[in-house]
Amino acid sequence: MPIRVDINIKSYEEMVQNQLRERMEAAMDHAAAKCKKRLSRSNASGASPSKARESPKKVTGQLIRSIKSGVEVKKGVVHGYLSADTPYALRLEFGFVGTDSAGRHVKQAPRPYLRPTLSEEGKQIANILIGKKI
Repeated sequence: MPIRVDINIKSYEEMVQNQLRERMEAAMDHAAAKCKKRLSRSNASGASPSKARESPKKVTGQLIRSIKSGVEVKKGVVHGYLSADTPYALRLEFGFVGTDSAGRHVKQAPRPYLRPTLSEEGKQIANILIGKKI
């Protein structure tokens, strides 16, 4: 006597996509928390700024508060992102040479914080994405 097994592929794809979205959200939340921790070295007076190629130190906390993580699903692909939206976020991450909006000539070396966090946390992010406990 034959046994028939039916699988609704559409339902299965939706289930997998939802699971991937949830894992990506957890992975990006983890990365955001680690990035905020990286930026939490205090420098409230502003008298001892970070060195070139060193992650920025905390002065006002605005950069830390601007760190966001999120997930988008487009055309069946789950995209995770980590971002900072202060006006100077990109300038710190990548450096800046030129004249700024205040007319000052600036030569500022990068003080990366997003990329090093993602690099250092890559294994943990991968573990979260595949469902391993961290």
